[in-house]
Order: sequence, then structure tokens, then C-alpha cells
Amino acid sequence: MSLRYRLNLMLVVTVLIMLVAGSLLVGFNARRSVATEIESSVLLASSLIESGMALEDASEDSFLRWLDKFLAVSESRHLKVTVASLSPSNETGDGEALSLSVPEVPDWFTESVRPETLTIRQTISRPNGTTMLLFVEADPRDEIAEAWGEAVDVFGLIAAMAVIIFVVVTVTVERAFKPVSRIIIGLDRLENGHFQERIPPFSSPEFSRIANAINHTAGVLEKSRRDNQVLRQHSLEVREEERRFLAHELHDEFGQSLSAVKVVAVSLKNGKLGEQSLPALGSIIETCDHLFFVLRNMMRQLHPLILDELGLKAALDDMVESWPLGQAGIRVNHDADPAIDSISRKHRIHVFRIVQECLTNILKHADATLVDIYIGLTGEDPAGCGQKLELEIRDDGVGFDPRAIPAGFGLRGIRERVEGLSGEFSIRAVCGDGVTIRIEFPFHRDAA
Repeated sequence: MSLRYRLNLMLVVTVLIMLVAGSLLVGFNARRSVATEIESSVLLASSLIESGMALEDASEDSFLRWLDKFLAVSESRHLKVTVASLSPSNETGDGEALSLSVPEVPDWFTESVRPETLTIRQTISRPNGTTMLLFVEADPRDEIAEAWGEAVDVFGLIAAMAVIIFVVVTVTVERAFKPVSRIIIGLDRLENGHFQERIPPFSSPEFSRIANAINHTAGVLEKSRRDNQVLRQHSLEVREEERRFLAHELHDEFGQSLSAVKVVAVSLKNGKLGEQSLPALGSIIETCDHLFFVLRNMMRQLHPLILDELGLKAALDDMVESWPLGQAGIRVNHDADPAIDSISRKHRIHVFRIVQECLTNILKHADATLVDIYIGLTGEDPAGCGQKLELEIRDDGVGFDPRAIPAGFGLRGIRERVEGLSGEFSIRAVCGDGVTIRIEFPFHRDAA
């Protein structure tokens, strides 16, 4: 069930409750009004009867004048008055039954507001010695008709107000939900990968904030996709460059060296070298040593075997010592906690590559004289649960302005590695004040 449907349903229920409550209130007021009018009329008739009873000892003329006034009450719209002489044929003196059917008034309304039947039955002795019966019965028909007219007006007013409220709220909700429909369309486009789509601003500040947040998200996703495309293309280029380098090394170093070894070996086999055999064997040994050196360099570039054999700390020490940092006048202070060798193999290679990339950038761009490297573990859980690895690399080089110089592929690659490890990456770069890179990520220990 959509939000719009639920709001409309709640609105309809509210309007119906208003109508029912208004109808009950109108009926209650109408019943009370009819009862009040009838009681006042019956009370008036009762007062007149009491005054007539006080004239029993008066003259017949006075009684007749009172009787005329009392009969005038019968013309009241709320009373039915019957005057009868008591005789053997009319000992009860009951009047005719009063019909409560009111023209143009529904019977259900009549029954709902009709008050209890009020009657007065009184015998009075006339001065001439005869006895007469006065029968007064409340007649609420005129009052019910009047109450029905008022109820129709009030109920119509309530119904009109309910309809107006329903229309106004419905129109308001529909207008308010127009931005929602546009936002949903924008989210659908965003879900389908159309990150270039933008949601227009709205007059409502709340929906404008939502639209701005979605647009910002779309912009970030679009930038991430472009960065990923660039990184992917760069990764392909690096892979092709590595293949080209390997092919070049294999062709130039291994191919030529193996050809020379083969020529010398064939000559020895055919006995053509004679006294030159010893120098030839020495040439073979030198060529093999050169091939081993080239092979070690290639294997180090592909994957540092020392990382698997001796651990991360030893691999980092070897990298710092083997790099030409000293020749460039760069002094490196590195402090690594021996406990880092316990982290998993996946994390080890990432830390190694991050340090390698940072040293490459420092050697190429920083013009630094001092580099501080710190690697340690935080937390006290011996099982490694909840612990994090901290890496900080700081140089005293020329630095750069991150706002003026976009991050290169090296920093992008580092950020991608850290995000892939669910870590946090921060960089502090100031022109003339060096660069500080801080990395922190959770890790797992290798199983014993």
C-alpha cells in the first residue's frame, strides 16, 4: 500500500468520523431542544390548570373566562388539549391518540429526537356543580419539524466543510507528492546506473534537501565510476607494460645469454676450443650468474618471495635497504612492530605494495631528505579480534596542494587498496611542508 493511498484512506476515515460525530451532535442537540420546548409548554398548561382549580368557588362567568383562556392554549403548537364532561358514557375521559407522524420528516429522525410522552389529566368542578375533565398531551410534531430543518442546515454545513477539507487536503497532498514522484524516478535512474541524471530543485525546502543529497550521491557515484574506469584502463596499461618488460627481459637477457651458453657448450662438445676451454667455462659461469641476478630482480618485481619466507617486517627491511634511496640523499627511519608478521597473507602484500608505492612517489616527486615509516598494531586482543593495523609514512619534501594537483594513479591505487580492506585513508599535504599519509584498517591473523 503506497503512502499516498494510506494518506487518502486516513483522510476519508477522518472525514467520515467528522460527519458521524457531527450527526450525533446535531441529533443530541435537536432532542434536547424538543424536550425543553415540550416541557415548558406542559408546565404552562399545568400552571393554567392550577389557576382554574382555584376558581371552583367563583362565579360561573369567571370560570368561563378562565376556560376560554385555557382553551386558547390548545392553539399552541406544542399541546393538544381536550375538554370533556364526565358522564356515565365517558367515565375515563381519555382523548384521542396523538399521531407523531410529521410530514417531510424521516421517521428515523422523529424516533431519535422524540421526547417521552407528557400528559396532564385533571378533573375540575365547575361552579354550577358539574364536573369536567381536562386532558393535555404534549405535541412535539411542530418542534420536531423545526429541529429537522435546523439539523438539515447544520448537517449540510458540516458536510460542506468536510468536502472542502477533503478537497483541499487531497489537492495539497497531490501537490506535495509531485516531488516524491520525481525523486522516485531519479532514484530509479540512479539504480539503473544513470549517474549523470540530476533532480531539479523544488519549492519545498525539505524536498530540496533530499534532491540535493541524491544529486550529491549521484555525483560521487559518477566520479567513482570515472575513477574506476581510469584505474581499470591504467591497470590494463600497467599489465601490458609488465608483459612488455618481461618479454624484453626474456628476449634481451635470457635469449642472448642462453644463445652464448649454447655456442660455448657446442664448441666444448666438438672439442674446437682446445686451450680456451677454461675461459669458456668461466664465461658460462658468469653468464649463469647474470641470469640468476636478472631472474631474482624479475621475481622481486612480480612478487617478493621474502615476504612469504621471512615475513612482512623482513620484506620491508629488504626493500628499504635495496632501494636507491641513499643514493638520492634520502634517509629512511622505519619502525615496524614484529607482531605485524602475524597478519594474514592478503594484508601483508597490500601493506608491502602501499609502502612500495609511497617510496616510489617520494623518490620521484618529493625531493625529500628524510622519510619516517611506522607500522604497528592497536588493541590488546591477543586473538586479533578488534585489532587494527596502523601505517604512517611522513616525508619532509616539497609537498603539494591537493586542491591544485589531483591525485595520481599511485594515490588512487593506495586508496583503492585501503577501501578494499575496509580501512581508512587520510593524507595531509602542504606546499613546502611535506606529505603525511595515515592508513588504518582491521585485519585477521593467519591461522596457526
